[in-house]
Amino acid sequence: MKPIARTPLLSMAAVLVLLLGAGLLFTTRILNSYTAGVRQHRQAAEAVCRIIEPVLAADLEAAGGDPSCLLPRLRALIAGTALKHLRLEKNGRVLAASADPRDYPLVMSGREGETRRGPFLYAWRQTALRTADAPAGGDSPVTLVVVLEAAQVALGDRSHGNLLLANLVLACAGITILVLAVSLMLRNLKLRQELDAVAKRRGQAEELSLAAAGLAHETKNPLGIIRGLAQQIAEDVGNSDRARQKARDIVEETDVTTSRLGDFLSYARLRKPELTDLDAAAQITSVCNLIREDFQGKNIQFSSQVDNLHIMADSEMLSQVILNLLLNSQKATEPGGRVTVSLRQVAKRSAVLIVADTGCGIPPEALPNLFKPYSSKRSGGYGIGMAIVKKIIEQSGWDIAVQSEVGRGTEVTITGIQVVAGGGEAVGV
Repeated sequence: MKPIARTPLLSMAAVLVLLLGAGLLFTTRILNSYTAGVRQHRQAAEAVCRIIEPVLAADLEAAGGDPSCLLPRLRALIAGTALKHLRLEKNGRVLAASADPRDYPLVMSGREGETRRGPFLYAWRQTALRTADAPAGGDSPVTLVVVLEAAQVALGDRSHGNLLLANLVLACAGITILVLAVSLMLRNLKLRQELDAVAKRRGQAEELSLAAAGLAHETKNPLGIIRGLAQQIAEDVGNSDRARQKARDIVEETDVTTSRLGDFLSYARLRKPELTDLDAAAQITSVCNLIREDFQGKNIQFSSQVDNLHIMADSEMLSQVILNLLLNSQKATEPGGRVTVSLRQVAKRSAVLIVADTGCGIPPEALPNLFKPYSSKRSGGYGIGMAIVKKIIEQSGWDIAVQSEVGRGTEVTITGIQVVAGGGEAVGV
């Protein structure tokens, strides 16, 4: 299964969150600006009404309450100003207007108010103006309607345009987040399906591994019987030399097969490492001393350089890893060659284990299959040792890398080893 690339998704989510935050901030500022514009419209309308109403009241009183005489005054008031239209209404009937009221239609509600239509601001207020038909001792409910150019009063069209832009930004951000959420849901669904498939294949592989391990175990019993019978034939002096030699060959091949079955069982039934605080220098030195005579017998220079560290590792499995790697190096190195093993601290809590040799090297075409069981092409090798090493490394939470060149040697590097404590001089043997 391919690894899930989470970084682009997280980056996209972060960008969208920033975009949404910027959109909210932008919208808040635009709404504040728009609110300020509305407030400025209202203040302008109130100021105009306060100025115009006394003038119209004086003219109306001078005309004996006849509103038709106010027409010249209304036209004079709007000349050269931001005012576009003035009119007086009573009970829905126009009493006087500076222009055709149909050019400035308005549906009013309440005693006063403001509204915006296109480039114009409409404001209306009920006044205390007295007309000739007003009831005795009272004022007629005359409404003054004022129409102004909104752009001359406040932010005008720009406020509305910016508000629409802010809404568009928020809508785009919302749609994008929705698309991202759906994409994540589909991706999670696909990931769950892949994980279920992997779990199913893993279960099948475990069942197959158990069956193969059981078969290998059961095969060892009859091999033991065959070996015993062949050994009896080989030791019976009454048999011919040819028969006794054939029996010894059977014993030898039986031992080889039993060894292979043992390696396979070790791989199939490999337990999970129990990581504990381990004295790495003492453990590695012990393994090196165990195999040192084999190197000397083959006239191979063997040395180790181990920092005085405590690491988190399984003692038995670490020894198995080092032993397998050293045996591989020994088999690949000719007399006069050199094999080294080292453990050094590379960070505060990390160490690196390296096993290097000057042997024959590994062909480039064999490197990709190096850790696969039974893929070894080396004479006398079964190809299970490196598979065991790889499995132990992975279960321990470490990483392994191999660099090799034919005719020059091989270097195996194990990284990610957790250091518990370090210090002191390196131990070399």
